[in-house]
Amino acid sequence: MARSKVNGCRAISFSSLESELPYFRLIINTVPALVLDAHRLGLLHPEVLVLDLASKPGGDDAACNIRKQGCYETFFS
Repeated sequence: MARSKVNGCRAISFSSLESELPYFRLIINTVPALVLDAHRLGLLHPEVLVLDLASKPGGDDAACNIRKQGCYETFFS
């Protein structure tokens, strides 16, 4: 989190994730576990860009996102 702050970004803890999600327009995830489940995806701003850089299985519910947004691409490193 300190590195994020120094670089002008803001990292948040998992405990405050749900209250902060609606305000973000860019989310970069590197956690290789389900972070953005169906409930949390529903909290996102309609114009948010989610960059999930985590290795498989990724950090979001891709199947749910396809149903809600209609367009979704996943790339694994």
